Amino acid sequence: MEETKKKRLAKAYKKLRDARRDFLHKLSRAYVDRYDVIAVEDLDTKNLSEGESSALNRHIANHAWNEFVSMLAYKASQAGKQVIEVEAKNTTKSCSNPNCDNKVDKELTDRTHKCKECGLEIDRDLNAAINILNKAISLVGQGLSEVKPSDTMTSAGTSVPVSHVVEQGSPFQNL
Repeated sequence: MEETKKKRLAKAYKKLRDARRDFLHKLSRAYVDRYDVIAVEDLDTKNLSEGESSALNRHIANHAWNEFVSMLAYKASQAGKQVIEVEAKNTTKSCSNPNCDNKVDKELTDRTHKCKECGLEIDRDLNAAINILNKAISLVGQGLSEVKPSDTMTSAGTSVPVSHVVEQGSPFQNL
């Protein structure tokens, strides 16, 4: 009797694991198909599992964050796209208003970011997502393409304009 329960439980866990993996494959494929650059937090789930909040640790482990990022990175690489992992520190606390450098302490149950310094009121996850994107942009670079005239020398030693040289920059500047 006990063996039957164990087999049913193992079967249920396998079904859950397979469903989760299928979902992660589909989600990572959707992101790679839709975006050229994908920014994610570099969560150290091993260190989180040693922390104080075991409920949060189980939640993160349950959603298989590392597996998702691995799928995302592999698929992005195959498609010639980029996944940028950024340090997770203060992405939730920091105000995403570019003119504000305030940090707002929150409990896990607080679902809204409310900055008393600048007045920004926004969903906490959207605030964190903006901060993650901004960190990723700062890692990629921010210069705009610049066109400069170029000269070349002839065999007689005279300078002749031949073309323009385009210096690469980032399309993210001045977002």
